[in-house]
Amino acid sequence: MTYLNTSDTPDTAPRTIGMSVNDGALDSPVASRTVSVVSINDAPSFADSLGGRIAYTEQASPVVLAAGVTVSDAELSALGTYAGASLTLARQDGASPDDRFSARVDGSLGPLTEGASLTYDGTVLGTVTRNSGGVLTLIFSGGSAAQVSGVLREIAYANTSDAPPAQVVLGWTFSDGNAGA
Repeated sequence: MTYLNTSDTPDTAPRTIGMSVNDGALDSPVASRTVSVVSINDAPSFADSLGGRIAYTEQASPVVLAAGVTVSDAELSALGTYAGASLTLARQDGASPDDRFSARVDGSLGPLTEGASLTYDGTVLGTVTRNSGGVLTLIFSGGSAAQVSGVLREIAYANTSDAPPAQVVLGWTFSDGNAGA
């Protein structure tokens, strides 16, 4: 006999399974086993291409990085909040102090000021813990998958160098804050 639970967010309470056999006339005594279910932490996933090459023209307006991105995480969605999740953006070959991250102009994302609240559509979703030295780190204290995805879709990039590279590759690190499950 095997037991399979296919849920991304299973109930981890022990289950007692009983089994008996019948020889055509009589049932055997019930044999019981307790099954423990261990929840496995599913990694968050992105729907859209992230970390692709970003083209930026010197002295131009910031460019939105991933206007179509969505993020999902089975455990956080089941909880109904992305509290504890974090996002870090930095150039893959090493952060540059010339790299700047900001909110899309005329969007729903509030200013990305280091040490200030992270707001989206007027709702506080967390804190901008770092936006300097070419690194942006956002820590979420709440918000749904749709709100967090909205934040990610409105992050823009610029480079303040008088001779910026023609292209950069940015690394996106999204953590759901779950060490185990």
